[in-house]
Amino acid sequence: MTVYTCSPDLASILTCIYEAWNSRLGYRNVRLMTEPVGNLELFCDYCHVEPDTEKAASVTRSIQKKIGAAAWRLVYLCAMSERSDAPDIIYRFLLYGFSYGKDTLHMLQEPAVFHAFEVSRQVTNEAHSFREFIRFANISSGFPILVSHISPKANVLTLVAPHFSDRLPSENWMILDDNRQLAVVHPADRPFYLTRLSPDEIERLSLTESTSDPYEELWKGFSPQLPSKSVPIPTVSVRICRSTTGIICRNLKIFRVLEFFQLFHVQHKHSTASCLGINRNRVISARAEVSAFHRGGRIGNCFPKPCFLF
Repeated sequence: MTVYTCSPDLASILTCIYEAWNSRLGYRNVRLMTEPVGNLELFCDYCHVEPDTEKAASVTRSIQKKIGAAAWRLVYLCAMSERSDAPDIIYRFLLYGFSYGKDTLHMLQEPAVFHAFEVSRQVTNEAHSFREFIRFANISSGFPILVSHISPKANVLTLVAPHFSDRLPSENWMILDDNRQLAVVHPADRPFYLTRLSPDEIERLSLTESTSDPYEELWKGFSPQLPSKSVPIPTVSVRICRSTTGIICRNLKIFRVLEFFQLFHVQHKHSTASCLGINRNRVISARAEVSAFHRGGRIGNCFPKPCFLF
């Protein structure tokens, strides 16, 4: 068994696939993995592969021409994974891809194709999470710049950068991957680019970020004044009435629902009633019940039961 090892970046992985394919040893006699290599196995020859841009470009062209753009995106997402066996998963997926072409994407019954889809889905889900959770801190180093630090499992910088480039096109911002010492740099009104940070650049950037932010100090002064316990939400019984059927929903927390009811169905009672064909007197009656609820009063022997007009 010959094990081809490479660095966990796209060019190295594609070069490793090229070398394994070009060795003509057969897919049963080769295995691909990223470095660092853990425990070495007996009866295995380990071969380190250096990245080669020409070989990587050749693999890229072959995938796009023979399998399609969708397959290339799948391969790219797998290459961004943190799994050490990601190159081997891509290699075995391409074995089917170069044999069956575009139909390979529909062959999920094959373990090689299924594993490739599984890894790509994990990377996509993590990238989607970071699009939601990334927050920027404003630092001043001669000119304003927004900086965000993330520590993802997969290499998702190139997957999340287009989103923020579209949302913040006229801002100077950086997203740093602390695990890989990579950064996406976006100059204002210019395309973003990916770069690797040296230890000196990381140290210099950390000194710049140590400056105090007035909004951060304002939040620190505000946060101790926040109540420690949440405000209880009243629980009432609500009857949702319709002209034809009666649906009883009990023990619903409707504090916010009542506010929406008051804002929408009461303030716009004329247009709502006319659109839904509801008697105007019902709307006025419901308005009185909602007002009584906000005053803390009761109607009869029970809590107010507003009629939801939908």
